[in-house]
Amino acid sequence: MFKLLIPSTLCIATILASSAAYAGLYNLDPSFATAGRYNATFAGSDFRTLAHLARPDGSSVAVVTYDSNGCPSGRHCLALYPFSAAGSPGNPVQLPTSHSFSKRTGGVIVFDSFLVKSAAIDSLNRIVIAGSEQFGTVTQFKVIRLLATGQPDTSFDGDGIAIPGNLTGQNEDFARAVAIDSFDRIVVAGSAKFSASDTDFAVMRLNTDGSLDTGFSGDGKLTIPFDLAGNGIDGATALDLRAGGQIYLAGSAADGAITRIALAKVLPSGVLDANFCLTTCAFQGPYTAVNSGKRVIFFGQAGDNLSDFVSTLAVNLSGEMVYAGEHATSTVGVFQVFTQKIALNGNYVAEGLS
Repeated sequence: MFKLLIPSTLCIATILASSAAYAGLYNLDPSFATAGRYNATFAGSDFRTLAHLARPDGSSVAVVTYDSNGCPSGRHCLALYPFSAAGSPGNPVQLPTSHSFSKRTGGVIVFDSFLVKSAAIDSLNRIVIAGSEQFGTVTQFKVIRLLATGQPDTSFDGDGIAIPGNLTGQNEDFARAVAIDSFDRIVVAGSAKFSASDTDFAVMRLNTDGSLDTGFSGDGKLTIPFDLAGNGIDGATALDLRAGGQIYLAGSAADGAITRIALAKVLPSGVLDANFCLTTCAFQGPYTAVNSGKRVIFFGQAGDNLSDFVSTLAVNLSGEMVYAGEHATSTVGVFQVFTQKIALNGNYVAEGLS
């Protein structure tokens, strides 16, 4: 898998080959593009990489967002940068402005202000992009699917865009992560609002035609409460799937002023996996009541009273979770990167800080 890195100038993109192909652990692969990197200039502003997706034939495509340069005011537009396996660039494809995402305005800021969040690629080389769209005071999950050529896939909800509706009557849902299962169903995770001070984990699963999969939780939608201090701003920020369709979620749960790591495992039917962190789970701190499909954990010691935030998650073939994020090293906004590993049964295994 390639990575597209954006420096602070927001107009140069650097693409690096995967670590598996590195001559050394942190060396650039000279067989990719020019000495392991490719630089691209772009006329728009706010140019950033959403994802760089590997294709089965070894080629790849970078999904980027931008504004200005023909993008309507108040929108984040999308473009695709295709690359051969050797890093030779193809012709960039700018998506039609109808397939853009709104910029965030108003409301409670959940995690950050960008509404276009994540991308994945399915077994037919179709590109799926997920995020949220604002309609006045209403915010909903939004999913776009493109053909391998980059053109909108009209077999997906008629126009390549699915907006499946809200998970709660509060009408403020934010999608943060997307993944595609072995049936090419699309799973989107994030948060759903229940009140001004209470949001929960939220998950949707879509069929290949863009409709909600009613075989998942009865209506295609699921919310998962943690509510460590009665309520709080909780939400999933990372997602991974196993071949059988099990859904693994990681994110944050607020415990008063402290933000803890929240984990959940959902069965393909859309119910929590009760075998994940049983009541006999090796718990951390006071969170013994969070079990049977979910758990709360933190980096370091409970008495540190410091916050953690999860950015990414991976699940191996054995069902063990490894996730990474930011750990507050003080109460003044200084963070370091942490990693943790959780066993198949939900027990804590190991952690590291860098």
